This record gives sequence, structure tokens and C-alpha cells, in this order.
Amino acid sequence: MIGTKECPVKLRYEDLRLYTDNFSDRNYIGKFQFGKVYHGKVSLEGSAQPKSVTVKIWESIREYWYYPNENTNRLMDEVIFLQQQEVLHPGLMKLYGYCCEAQHLGVVYDFKSFNTVDNLVPRDDFFWWQRIKVALRFAQLLNFLHVQNRGERPFLIRNISAAHIMVDEDWNPKLYDFGMITGGIFPDKTKYPVQIFNGCWGYEESNGLWSHRTDEYAFGVVLLGLITKEVYTEEDRLNFKPCIVDRAFEKYSCDQERAGGENFRFSLVHKSFEADPSFCASDAPNITRLAWYCVNYCPCDRPRIDEIVNWLQQLKVVRRHLRVYIERGKRKHSLFHSK
Repeated sequence: MIGTKECPVKLRYEDLRLYTDNFSDRNYIGKFQFGKVYHGKVSLEGSAQPKSVTVKIWESIREYWYYPNENTNRLMDEVIFLQQQEVLHPGLMKLYGYCCEAQHLGVVYDFKSFNTVDNLVPRDDFFWWQRIKVALRFAQLLNFLHVQNRGERPFLIRNISAAHIMVDEDWNPKLYDFGMITGGIFPDKTKYPVQIFNGCWGYEESNGLWSHRTDEYAFGVVLLGLITKEVYTEEDRLNFKPCIVDRAFEKYSCDQERAGGENFRFSLVHKSFEADPSFCASDAPNITRLAWYCVNYCPCDRPRIDEIVNWLQQLKVVRRHLRVYIERGKRKHSLFHSK
């Protein structure tokens, strides 16, 4: 079981420096909406091998105007959230410790990170099945957060981004930022008049109208990135280039025009996946259609997150891997009981 009710360790900023070799470039993973993340190592008493951890630090980013203690509030919300027994899930980080020292804020996760989805998306060695596994497991996490509250308001993340999803070496995704989380134990932040954030770049403009449909839109943006190998960079934003959704609509319009407006099996999946042994050609239009519905302009026409999970589970690549997993389990069971 991931996580416990144990209190996280109270850390100093010097501890974070030590764990990351003074935030060295070789330990740098990437940016999240409010700061940076790093690989780290923690030396444990009585252990010959250090523990691999992930270190996240908040920064005062100049392009945002912050209210006093805003990042401190984000930090404490995350500490409270990740200590809840009720919200434990394999897709959530296990908290090792946190630092709240003057202007220095950070958390340490008990997790050996490989990379963020945002960094992996353009890479050719991030294969089709690995991408689908990330999408499915992450959708299952969102489904858990949206519906598991036993009558209470569902948790809403509101800043879902490929940059906020970390994966391990087995391609299991972990959500690691909760800077705009609301619902559950938290007051309804969707109605805060002072809130100035609209989620990550490329996220839907909510205009203050937040709901689970907003998270589902953001999931669609992540899914589009996974199948198209496209990311929305800071350079793109500064140069006012179209975001991933706008690029998808542009490609759809061009393909429709070339097809003479006739009905056709439209696919946004990157052509390079056709050479991937795990790729199923019939999945391409199906997963494109799912991503397309998720980013629908009208929120009420988007699929619910449980429908998204079911849709992904019906993909041929998922069903194929499930059969392989079951067969391997049967063989292990047979060997275990053989004389």
C-alpha cells in the first residue's frame, strides 16, 4: 500500500541542497507550474545504499503576481492532502518530508523518478504501449479522485499537465503537483474571487467556472501530446504559437479539406508509431476520437473520466497486454503448484 499516516520529516533547506548535490544540473528534471523538480539521494542511518527520492521546490516566478504566502499555502495543502489515508492511491506520491523555511519551500517524495511525461513526449524511445499505459493509469487516478469521496465534493486538480506527471522506470505515472487542488477536505476554491490562475499553459480558460469537465479537458490535452509527440514549450508561448489543441484542429481541417469533406477515419497519431511493434492501426482513429471529445469546446459534451477509462481499456493494445499479463500469471501459478 502506498503511503501511511506517519508524519513527514520536517526538513531544512540545507537538506534539500544536500539531497540534490546543491540542485546540480545533472539532477535537474524539469519545471512545474510553480518551480522545479530534481532527482535526489537521501543517506539513511544503518543503510549502505542511499534512498532515491524526488525533490520539488517552489519559486517566486516573476511572470506571476503572488499574494503573500500563496506558495506556502500550496505547500501545506499538499502536505495535508498526501497524508490523508482516504486518498492513498498508487498514482499519488508518497511524501518523505517537507521544508518550510522562510522563503525556501520544498517537498521530498519517496519515489525514484525516471522523467516527466512532458520531457518524454517528443522522444522516439517512448513507445506506443508505454504511452497508452501512462494514459490509462493516469485516467484511473483521476477517476479515483473525482468519485471516491463518499458523497463529499470530488477532488479537482485544475492544473493537470504533462509536466506534472512523473513516471518510474516501469512507466507508472505519478501526479506530483497539487497547487490548485480543491474539493474533499478543502474549501471550495473554485469560487475564490482573488484566484488569478487558469491552470497550465495550453489548459482551458475556465473563466472561474471550474468542474470535473475542466480536468477532463486537460486530460485530453495530455493525451493529444502523447499520440502526436507534440509539447507546448515556453518558447512556443512567448512566440504566441498555437497550443496543442489548436494544432490538432488545424490538422483536422486540412485533412478534411484534402478528403473533400467526406467522412473518413481521422487520426492524429504520429506516423512514426506505425513501425512500433506494439502499435495497433485500428487504435489510431479510436484514440484520436477520444482525445477529440475530451477537448470539445462544450463541457457537457466531453466524456466523463470513467467513460475515458473504459474507452482506453477497449483499445486493442490494452487488451493484448492484458491477455499477456493473464497468461504469464497462469504460467507462474502452474509452476508454483507443479510437483
